[in-house]
Amino acid sequence: MSVSSYLWTATGDKYQSMPHLTSCSMRNSTSFPHEKRSRRPLKALTVFTDTSGASHKLVMAWRNPQTQRWEADVEFVEGSPQVAELAAVVRAFEKFSEAINLVTDSAYVAGVVSGAEQAVLKEIDNEHFFRLLSKLIYLISHREHLFYVMHVRSHTDLPGEIAEGNRQADSLAAPVEKARLPDIFQQAKLSHQQYHQNVPGLIRQFRLTWSQARAIVATCPKCQVQEMPSMGAVHASAHAGEKTEHVKKHLVQAFSVLGIPKEIKTDNGPAYTSKGFLKFVQQWGVEHKIGIPHSPTRQAVVERAHQTLKQVLARQSSTTVWMSPHEKLCKAMFTINFLNCSFENMSPPMVRHFNSGNQFKLSQCLPVMIRDPETWETKGPYELVTWGRGYASWPLPQALGGFPRKKAYLTLNPVMNPIQVVILLLLNSLATA
Repeated sequence: MSVSSYLWTATGDKYQSMPHLTSCSMRNSTSFPHEKRSRRPLKALTVFTDTSGASHKLVMAWRNPQTQRWEADVEFVEGSPQVAELAAVVRAFEKFSEAINLVTDSAYVAGVVSGAEQAVLKEIDNEHFFRLLSKLIYLISHREHLFYVMHVRSHTDLPGEIAEGNRQADSLAAPVEKARLPDIFQQAKLSHQQYHQNVPGLIRQFRLTWSQARAIVATCPKCQVQEMPSMGAVHASAHAGEKTEHVKKHLVQAFSVLGIPKEIKTDNGPAYTSKGFLKFVQQWGVEHKIGIPHSPTRQAVVERAHQTLKQVLARQSSTTVWMSPHEKLCKAMFTINFLNCSFENMSPPMVRHFNSGNQFKLSQCLPVMIRDPETWETKGPYELVTWGRGYASWPLPQALGGFPRKKAYLTLNPVMNPIQVVILLLLNSLATA
C-alpha cells in the first residue's frame, strides 16, 4: 500500500481509501501561507537520492559547487525499499536547509513529497513509517527556502548532468558483489567523458568498431561542433607574459619533451627579434627563421594547433574546474599527443614524432657473431638487420649457404654495447642464400 494512503489533503479529500487507524485527527486544516514546493527547477544544489534493497544502503549524492567533485552520504537502513526511499528523502531535507533540487528514481517517493506539503497525517500502526512521514511533513512545512522534486528513470545511458548524478547514486547504492567493472564500450565512454578523444583515437585505444566509436562521440554534448583533427606533436606551457624570458622558458620545456629541433620558425614579434633570443638559439644550435610579416598562411600550422588546443581545453572544462592552468594544459596535451590519431595513421602524434626522424631511432645493423652448430666455429661479425623476442635476422653469408635449416647461435661480441647485446637467440631455420 502506498504512502499516499495515509495522507489527507488540507481540504479533507483523501487520495485513497484509508487503512485501519488507531486514532483520528483533523480532516480540515487552515491553508498554508506559502507553498515551499517549486513548480520549476531551481538554480540551486541538485541532490540525488537512491536506495538498494539488496545492500540496504541509503545514498545521497551531490556535486560540490566549489570543487565540482561528487560527494556522497551513505547509511544503512532496514525496512522495505519504499521505507528506505522515504528515509533518504527525509535525510536530504535534514541535511540541506537551503534551496535544493531533489532528484529520485522512485516515482512513488516523488509523489509523496509533492503532496506532503498540503497534507495532514493520520496515525498509522507502523511506528517507523509514521515517524518518517511526520518528520517529512514537519521539515517541508518549516522550510524557509524552496525545493523542487523530480523523478527520473534509473539505469539509463542518456547524457547530461541529471543522468550522470542518478548513475552516481546508483553505483553507490549497489551491493559490493554486484559492482562489476564496466565492459570495453563503457570504459570507452568513461574515457571519452574525461579526455574527449576523436573517433580514430577511441578505435585505436579500445579496439572498437567505427560505428561504436562514432556513437560515443555523437552522443557527447561537447563534441558536436567539430570533429577533433589529428595533427603533429604539440607542446604548450602557461606563462605570465610574452617577453623573451618567457619564450626561452617555453622552448627549454619543449626541448625537454620533444627534443632539440633543427629549425624554429616564428613571426617577427619583439620577443623573437631580440638579442637575447638570438643568443639563446645559437647556444642550442637551432636555426631561426622568421616568417613573412602579415602572412597568415606562413603561420597556419601554429594557428591550427592553437585552435585545436583551445577546443580540447573547452571540451575538458567540466572535468578540470579544480585544476590549475598548468594541469589543464598537461591534460589537453596528453589527449592531443597520446590519445588522438587519424585513420590515415593510427599511431598517436607523439609516436609519429619520434619515429619520423633518424635522431631518435635506435642504431641499425648491429654487429653480431654467429656460431656454426656443427663445427662450432665462430664467424662474423655480421650486420644485424632486425631482431625481436625470440628471433633475429642478418644477411646470410655464403659460407652458410650449403646448410639449409641449420640452427645458428648468436654469441656475445666483446666490442658491442650492452644495449646491443643479443644472447643466444635461436633460429628455427635459415633460408638458403
